[in-house]
Amino acid sequence: MISMAIKIALKELKKYWGNKKIIFSTLLLPGLVIFMVYSILGIISEKQANNAEFSTVYLVDVPDSFEEKVMQTPISIQKAAREESSDIKQRIIDQDKSILVIFDEMFTEQVLMGDEPNVEVYYNSVVSSSVLSYNQVIQLLSDYKDEYCRSFTINQDSNIHDIVKNEDRMGKNISSMLPMLIVTLVFSACMAVSAESYAGEKERKTLVKLLATPIDRKSIVLGKSLSLGILALVSGLSSFIGAIFSLPKLYAFKGKNILEIYQGGHVALIILDIFSLAILLVTIMSLISARSNTVKEATTTLSPFGGVAMLIGMTSIMQSEPAQSILCYLVPIYNNVQALYGILIFDFSGRDYIVMICINLFYTALFGYILANMLSDEKIMYS
Repeated sequence: MISMAIKIALKELKKYWGNKKIIFSTLLLPGLVIFMVYSILGIISEKQANNAEFSTVYLVDVPDSFEEKVMQTPISIQKAAREESSDIKQRIIDQDKSILVIFDEMFTEQVLMGDEPNVEVYYNSVVSSSVLSYNQVIQLLSDYKDEYCRSFTINQDSNIHDIVKNEDRMGKNISSMLPMLIVTLVFSACMAVSAESYAGEKERKTLVKLLATPIDRKSIVLGKSLSLGILALVSGLSSFIGAIFSLPKLYAFKGKNILEIYQGGHVALIILDIFSLAILLVTIMSLISARSNTVKEATTTLSPFGGVAMLIGMTSIMQSEPAQSILCYLVPIYNNVQALYGILIFDFSGRDYIVMICINLFYTALFGYILANMLSDEKIMYS
């Protein structure tokens, strides 16, 4: 029995080993795709880190010794009167890229008397530059405390020092998960229908009959892509609706769901984003399906890209604001994630969104044109 099982296994391996497409999609493609994606993500992350900016730090009743220490860093500082604190806090809430540091009055005298005065540092956690400056200031205060043997506390009172709107906080939490979920699930839906679209009809010999009719090849491609795109869109919307009711519970947003946070315009832009992603993916996947002879072959080739879609969707977890460079919106799928992320955190750029839609339509038309020409190639369609 064992010897027969070994013979069967060797026969199956020989069958697969003789298929160049299977070898490429199974052995080479996964590693190649992961290498390329991680390399690109690394370049993007490094670029974002290098372009990080510090917020303006407003100092109230700051000791001269600490002011001198801050001036030795890249942080931009500005002295402020205590009565200006309320206005500065409101600007921080409005995401003005500022932080506020308030020392107790008579700070130096209190330290010399052995008291422990408090230092309050206010920031906005949804603004990357504010978080960057906050961490830098906290580190400077700790060093200042150790270096000069100062005895004081930092953010020890009952005030909330992360001053951010509840909607902004909720949007930030939702945006860390939703893009990845939508991209991954839309990809899965597109793969399920696209792998069957051409390879399946090849197996059933129905594609030959369709191509024998006088119907224009472009009409076939357009009709199939639209139908597949609509199916994928419905799947994506189903995922989005599920998120509407699940993510608020996950993040404990009491008494709210996503429709209470985002307006109808936001939802419409999200739906259009999902559709542009779906129609692009089904067109690309249809190319692979048309090049495959069986559904199994098409699915095997497409499977490694599922991990790519998830990795691209996960870029929103590592970000604190959407990509600022317009070049990022020229990259398919990644541009969908960035546009979706911007909408969810209320940092929406109309220019970047339009570029994303136009680029996706361009690639969809380009791949659709290539697919229409493939349908006229007898070697591919009748193999």
